[in-house]
Amino acid sequence: MGRVFKFYMSLLTASAAILFAIAWSKGNFEVDLSYVIIMVALIFAEFGYISYGGSNKATVTLPIVTFAILRYDLIMVYIAIIIYNMIYRFIAVYRDKSNERIFNVKLLYGITSHIILSAITIVVLKHIPLEITLLSAALVGCTLYGLIILNALMTTTVIYLSGDKGAYRFFNPLAYFQLVSYYTIAFVVVYLLSSAYNEVGLAIAFISILYTQTSTLMKSSSKAINDLLIFDRMTGAYNRAYFEDQIATHLFRKQPFTLTFIDLDDFKHVNDLYGHMTGDKLLADFVAILNNMIGPDELLFRYGGDEFCVFSPGKDKMKHLKKDLDDLIFVYKLESSDQMIHYKISSGEYFYAGYETVNYSEVIHEVDQHMYLKKKKKKIE
Repeated sequence: MGRVFKFYMSLLTASAAILFAIAWSKGNFEVDLSYVIIMVALIFAEFGYISYGGSNKATVTLPIVTFAILRYDLIMVYIAIIIYNMIYRFIAVYRDKSNERIFNVKLLYGITSHIILSAITIVVLKHIPLEITLLSAALVGCTLYGLIILNALMTTTVIYLSGDKGAYRFFNPLAYFQLVSYYTIAFVVVYLLSSAYNEVGLAIAFISILYTQTSTLMKSSSKAINDLLIFDRMTGAYNRAYFEDQIATHLFRKQPFTLTFIDLDDFKHVNDLYGHMTGDKLLADFVAILNNMIGPDELLFRYGGDEFCVFSPGKDKMKHLKKDLDDLIFVYKLESSDQMIHYKISSGEYFYAGYETVNYSEVIHEVDQHMYLKKKKKKIE
């Protein structure tokens, strides 16, 4: 991690620690049944995302926290943030069977960013009338939209400073606007029912919005956001982040799948002889060819560089693809001349039956080894 990244994280952490200390010194630590219901709702909101979520980080956590800020002293909101972030990280690591530590920079960033956003929210909400009117709902909606943008900007900055220099390409404030209406409705429903029926109304409100989180919210998410998050922009294949999400989800649910890893043989020579721009165009052409070869329920991912992966849900469905790939010589015609580039590929396969106890890293190691052995055998021959 670079110095700038460490400085940025230290700045966020110090700011959150100061805000926490101020709230602690002035805090009222009263806890009632409503607080417990809110805590449970926060945990279920995050658990619902990691169990059934799509490519967007779109949960009802934001309106729930915003409502809690209105109802409770700020220190109790901070404590809730720390607890549900820790539980969320524990569940996420367990789901992915990851070797990551639970207490790491991801958890630290989750806690600090939520505390900072909550402190900003309370300043804004003090100037919004609590009675539900069209104006108040609009102001709440604007507040939620601002929080979404600020959170996205903070997160994008963390990703950028951690090494992904292209992170800001995906920051598009207008693309998040469609989430605001859902968040505003969720907030108003919680506020109205809790005001009318206290804890019973609060429980009913959370049951209704958590139920719709994995259906209405995901369906209303912008396709533009999904495309930015799950596609590799250069080749048009699905990207590695979406690949990891698919594997983790199927392992967690014990659903069978088949993987075929694909690597272009001696692709470095193409870049050295014809330039990286030609190499990029060749990869895009290769993706177009593979997309015409795979079945309608199979997904093609760019794993990295000249490595790709075909993912097939269910049992072994790719025998035809494996045979074709082993036999084919691919051809790419240069745009500047009639010259042809001929190339071959190496592939490796892995089948997950649905009952093995394996994690993501073990799956990747297994299929990578199969591909490496094939490549090594071809060089010997």
